[in-house]
Amino acid sequence: MRKNRDGVLWRYELPSASGNVAAAPVSCFALADNSGDGLCTARLPYKDLILSIHLRDSRMSALEASYADAVSKLESWER
Repeated sequence: MRKNRDGVLWRYELPSASGNVAAAPVSCFALADNSGDGLCTARLPYKDLILSIHLRDSRMSALEASYADAVSKLESWER
């Protein structure tokens, strides 16, 4: 995961399964409280859908687990 930041807006470029950079990076923006944290939105594919996952920058390490949880819930609803 590579982070490109300018102080107010930044993004993470996630490697795809094939090792290339994903087409839709995770976008983040700084909070007004100057906490150093930010809010991020990941738009990730699932079948013919795009899942939007929102999390704090400090929780980016949990993105993969959040995505897996969302996919698991979608699959259970599809049954």
